[in-house]
Amino acid sequence: VAGMLTLSTLDITNEDFLNGGSNRFRGTSGAGIVNYGAISSSTGDVVLLGNFLQNAGSVSAPDGTVAFGAGGDIIVDEAGGAKISVLAAGPGGEVGIDNSGTINAAAAELKAHGNVYALAIKNDGLVRASGYRFRGGKLTLNAGSGGRFVNTGTLRAQMEDGSGGTVSVVAQTVDMQSGTVDVSGGASSPGGSVEVEAESVIIGSDAIIDAEGTDGGTIRIGGGEELNVEGDIRAG
Repeated sequence: VAGMLTLSTLDITNEDFLNGGSNRFRGTSGAGIVNYGAISSSTGDVVLLGNFLQNAGSVSAPDGTVAFGAGGDIIVDEAGGAKISVLAAGPGGEVGIDNSGTINAAAAELKAHGNVYALAIKNDGLVRASGYRFRGGKLTLNAGSGGRFVNTGTLRAQMEDGSGGTVSVVAQTVDMQSGTVDVSGGASSPGGSVEVEAESVIIGSDAIIDAEGTDGGTIRIGGGEELNVEGDIRAG
């Protein structure tokens, strides 16, 4: 499509849909969305909502936001760049958001109501925020206060001018035994920032977190109860 694309297994009232602005999607269905193909918007945003979301193909919005929301009550703020808020859980299941493919956008949000999933967010693929017209360049991954986030793939955030972007991860448990989080700057650009907040954080020996640049970026990792860092942390 050329504009905003929303795919949802949750319901929205006619009045809410016609009023514009923020839209509220709700439902008790256990249905979700599975993508093996290519979903894209050339100038707008792409939003996927449901009890669970699986992407084994590609989802792209180079000039906008890609937003995945797993839950039973979700608000989409279209005026705010397709920002989503997951207010309540759905039936849940094994995995809320499972990405083994490619997500590419100016900015990306993956949010799940983690309390009802064995694994709230799992990334084995590539999630990339590349910025557009000096905005975006931010990845937000939120598994909720009771959810588990696992990354073995690549999370990449960079601004359009080559400087590093921002990656923010919030969960109860963060497991990065391997994989890469990359907010490094280009050859003549500063690094970005990485923020990880959870009760338990494990950064394995095969994991890389890179915020290097002409000016070093910032990496903040907070584990309220457990913090185990064995990987390669670069912020110089």
